Amino acid sequence: MKFKEKRTLVFFSLLFSLYALYANDISLSKLHFENQYYGLPLSSKIGYLYRKNNYSIYPYIGATFDVPENYSLRTVTGVSFVSRYCSIDSEASYELLPALVNKNTDIYEVRLSFDFPIFRDTILSVPFYYGNKEFLTMNQEKEVASFWACELSVNSFLFDTGRIKSTFDTALRLSFIPSERFYWYEFTLSLPLTVYTKYFDFGFRYGMFYNNELTLFDNTPSLDFDITKPYSSLNSRPYFSASQERFSCIHSIELEDRFYFLRFTNPFSSLFVSAFGNMGLGIKQNNDLKLLYQYGIGLGYTLLDSVPFTVQVGLDQDKHWVLFLGVTSHISHKP
Repeated sequence: MKFKEKRTLVFFSLLFSLYALYANDISLSKLHFENQYYGLPLSSKIGYLYRKNNYSIYPYIGATFDVPENYSLRTVTGVSFVSRYCSIDSEASYELLPALVNKNTDIYEVRLSFDFPIFRDTILSVPFYYGNKEFLTMNQEKEVASFWACELSVNSFLFDTGRIKSTFDTALRLSFIPSERFYWYEFTLSLPLTVYTKYFDFGFRYGMFYNNELTLFDNTPSLDFDITKPYSSLNSRPYFSASQERFSCIHSIELEDRFYFLRFTNPFSSLFVSAFGNMGLGIKQNNDLKLLYQYGIGLGYTLLDSVPFTVQVGLDQDKHWVLFLGVTSHISHKP
């Protein structure tokens, strides 16, 4: 090959490489599984992922598990669009547990969420909600009603040194029930920190929530709802009994440790025992205060990616039994 032909070949090879680099015309189409087990809600989805250039589309079906106040199991279907600058997720979910107990109860939710990366490891989310949900009236009667809600939330990974991890989550949510002209807002905050060692994992978490009714447009609700929440809504440890004391504001500090007792003889053992304790201050709508606390022990096994499957039981300040069952705990973090 002549020198001139070689130069021409090298030139076009470089030109093609630069075009491929800047065009980034990469396409992918495949069956895709997506599992979320770093914190509640837990979810498992299956769908068909299509990706080209800097965007992807992923229609899916699946199921989610959560413990907002009591155990919740939902089927979900939706589609997500992800680009370099934002992601959009549209999802519809249907609650299975009330439908199995009472076939006349339809609990569902439709969510449209916009997520924006604003800084490194920081996500700004703006979701909108519509659906049917079971509410508690001021007469302590259950009422299923349609609701609308919008939210502004920030999720940030503060630091990760390998041994020490900390995240930050906060959200402000505005909700209303159109049929009853009832409005309210809710603010939540969570700040967990975890220290990992060979034999022990130590976790610390501060969490709080505050909610209150809103009066808009000089409007008087036709029916008042009890928007207060029990302690379990903050720490995901529901009571065995159905009756739980409710508060409009709670501040809580929680400590938890995991001890890998078999690693003295087997360095790769994933079996552990755990202990937890938390203390909180509950504030009722009439400004009455109550000291809250829970403590207990558990057993677990670390699965993939250092995710602990945990079963814990304990007691609260009134000697009521509490339970935690999950594939993670509040001292775990999203990747």
